[in-house]
Amino acid sequence: MRTTVETYIMPALQSMPAYISATAPVSGWAGVNFLLFKVTLYQQFNGLLILPILSGLTQVMMTKLNPAMQTQPAAGQNAQQSNSMNNFMKYFFPLFSVFICLTSNAGFALYWCAINVFATGQSILINKYLESKDAKTAIAEEGGIK
Repeated sequence: MRTTVETYIMPALQSMPAYISATAPVSGWAGVNFLLFKVTLYQQFNGLLILPILSGLTQVMMTKLNPAMQTQPAAGQNAQQSNSMNNFMKYFFPLFSVFICLTSNAGFALYWCAINVFATGQSILINKYLESKDAKTAIAEEGGIK
C-alpha cells in the first residue's frame, strides 16, 4: 500500500494545480517547530480556521456545562493537587482540541464539534431528568413524613 501511494498517487497529486494551491503553506508557517512537533499552516486550511476554533469553543462549553467527574480527591491526593489538575485539564483540553483539529482535516474538526455539542446536550438532558426525579422523590418522602 505504501509503495502505491508513494509511487503513483503522490506524484499524480503533486502535478495537479488544485492540489498545489490547496497545500501551499502561509509564508513563514511551513514546518514551524513547537518543542515536540512541527506545524504547517496552509493558505486554504479549514475555512479560515473556523472549525478548529469552533472545536475549541465547543470543548470549553462542554467543560463548563458538565460537572467535574471527580469531586473527591483520589486516595493519596490532597484537595489542592486535585483542584490544580482539574484546572489544568479545563484549559488543556480546549487547546488540545484546537491543535488536533489544526493538524487534521476539516471532517475530523466537524466531527469533534458535533460530538462536543451532542455530549453537552446529552449531559444537560440527563441532569434535568435526574434532578426532576430527585425532586419527585423528595416531595414523596416529605409527604410521607408529615
